[in-house]
Formats: sequence, C-alpha cells, structure tokens
Amino acid sequence: MWIGVFWLGNFGWQFTKQIADGDLVPSMVREAIRVAEEERPGAVHLELPEDIASTMTDAQAFPVYPVRRPIAEGKAIAKAVNLIHASSHPLLLIGAGANRQQTQKM
Repeated sequence: MWIGVFWLGNFGWQFTKQIADGDLVPSMVREAIRVAEEERPGAVHLELPEDIASTMTDAQAFPVYPVRRPIAEGKAIAKAVNLIHASSHPLLLIGAGANRQQTQKM
C-alpha cells in the first residue's frame, strides 16, 4: 500500500493532499474541484486513509458554482481588429486562456 501512495504522489497532479480529518473533507473536495477547473485544468488527487474514511462528521458539503469567464466589450474587440488590420506587421501575444473551447467560439 505504501508503494502505491508513493507512486501516486509523484504522478504530476495539479493538486494532491491527504485528508487528515473527516471534518476537512468538504473543504478539501471543494479546493480540489476549484484547482481542477481553474486556468489550467488538470487532474487532482485526494488521499482518504481508511481510518479517516470510517469516521463520522457533521461537516456539510460546499456548493459548487459555475465559473464565469469575462468577455471583452464589443467596442474593444472592434478597436483591436481595426488596429490589427491597419498594422503593417502585427504581432499577437496570446495567453494560455486562448486554448479554451469557449474562446474558439468567439
């Protein structure tokens, strides 16, 4: 069992934690979901030891709200398009957020 935990700990997760108290389960699950869905989505790992899994808790689950991505105003986009078209050698620096599916629909 220890070898399996060691191997999982070095897998390259975005977020990995061991739950040390049953009352922390809701907050740690919420944090894992937040990390998994943020700017660079990826895998997360929560280790739940057997002794903690068998404990009772009164902790309540946190609600998960959808993430709202900001969208540029139409005037700003039109101005940027005009500047790009008017430029003789435009240079575009595109951030990591451009690889999102919603960005491709714009």
